Amino acid sequence: MTAYVDKRKRLLHWKPTLRTPGPRKRRTVEQIEKAIRSKASRKFEVGQGERYVGDGVEHWIIKATDGHRALLVEGKVTKDHRDRGFGIGSDEVTIDDPEFFNALKRVALANELKQVKIEIVPEKRQIILSAHGEFESGRGWQKIEAEETLDIVPGPRTCAAQFLINSTYVLDALGEWPVTIRYDGYKDHKHSPILLVFASFAYMLMPLDPTKIVMY
Repeated sequence: MTAYVDKRKRLLHWKPTLRTPGPRKRRTVEQIEKAIRSKASRKFEVGQGERYVGDGVEHWIIKATDGHRALLVEGKVTKDHRDRGFGIGSDEVTIDDPEFFNALKRVALANELKQVKIEIVPEKRQIILSAHGEFESGRGWQKIEAEETLDIVPGPRTCAAQFLINSTYVLDALGEWPVTIRYDGYKDHKHSPILLVFASFAYMLMPLDPTKIVMY
């Protein structure tokens, strides 16, 4: 990845170098569970059958959480637990390009806290990843911006949306393709969970508050 400075705007722009990175190895449920539990500041009790997420068709049991994200596996909902869950939006977009992992990792370099904005633009058939921050140089603090765009094939339930995420949490789960991102395009994204659905598990995280983005 190369960079150049726009002297008029005093912005540092990232330009990814042309390369063909190898695909990331598939992440197992055990690896992701270990990553979540190792970063939890306190112990969360999430025994089988305690909480469910679903829309009446699919239901998931929370296997591990650290309060910011959760690993889910498919489970059977009983009548006693049906009202203990919370809903996930029915809007969705499927990403089958492994370059999404590499693009997210590159863009996150622009922000010290790895905060990345994801924008889904179905009319342009694109998903845009962007981040910004600052760095100190010999001429003082310089602003830095990073952006990458990937092509998507919008489905019948793909609507425009944008949300701010901690990219570290997403990178911990990526490695299996395709991945379907489920979200609610009509809710306040500060409070609506995002669900990443893989073949053998799902991964839920809460978006960050875009009004409190930290820039370094």
